[in-house]
Amino acid sequence: MFINAKLNRKDSEVEFKRCSVDEIIELEEEEFRYFCKHLLDDYSFIADKKDMMGVDEDGIPHCLLVLGKSSDDGVLVESEGSDYARYSCFIPNARDIVENQCIAYFSTAPIDLPEEVFLDESDNTDIEVMCAKHVLWLYDEADGEQMKLDGYRIDNNDFVGKNLCSIDFGNGKFNNCSFEDASLCFSSARCAVFNNCNFTGATIEESEFYNCRFVNCKLSSALFTHSDLSNCEFKGCDFYNASFRYALLEDMLVLSQDGSVEEERLPNSRGAYFDREEWENELDEGVVQE
Repeated sequence: MFINAKLNRKDSEVEFKRCSVDEIIELEEEEFRYFCKHLLDDYSFIADKKDMMGVDEDGIPHCLLVLGKSSDDGVLVESEGSDYARYSCFIPNARDIVENQCIAYFSTAPIDLPEEVFLDESDNTDIEVMCAKHVLWLYDEADGEQMKLDGYRIDNNDFVGKNLCSIDFGNGKFNNCSFEDASLCFSSARCAVFNNCNFTGATIEESEFYNCRFVNCKLSSALFTHSDLSNCEFKGCDFYNASFRYALLEDMLVLSQDGSVEEERLPNSRGAYFDREEWENELDEGVVQE
């Protein structure tokens, strides 16, 4: 038997809050998978129902339950007046709960999924221009433009030694790319996938790499200081001499080539954090600053 679940680390007790499910929204399966990976995006189906959500005088949150047409699980949402899932909770086997209680649920209009943009080595000139404009943007020069690769698929491109600070990789797919000795400080790569990529000697400080997947990547001597690597999966990767000092490694998973957990391949985590609340508190207090 298998069940989808989110396991918390070292909880001393089970904490829960009684919630009111006031409406159920059903999305197409692709849209539901996208929603689950982009909870902080704005959605029209949340905006349309935000006035019904909130906490009443008895302290009970009023929520939406979001389902996928082919999914057993769901996501409980309380937006607190926002257009995104400000508060959310994964609900395993949500569809069975709904059907057993005979709760009505409704389909909604399709959400707009981003178009995938493909760039490979034949488009290398475009990448060079984007990198050059990005450097101008970093220094607030004329004709500068921030480099955004969110949602892109990029194959076989060379970013060796590039200044990629503050760029957005979010939800991108990168295959056989080299970031060797590149600077990626303050970058965002939430939910990105890196396959056979080389990060040897890269500086990735104070960056957000939450929920990323690294497959057969070289991370030797890379610096991830102060970065968020929570919920990341590393499969068949080389961590030799990589530094994760002051980084958040909560729920990080290190796997072998066959997908089994490899404790012996865990990177040197000296000075790292494994609890988000503790990590954020230390950041706020400036304790983990160099």
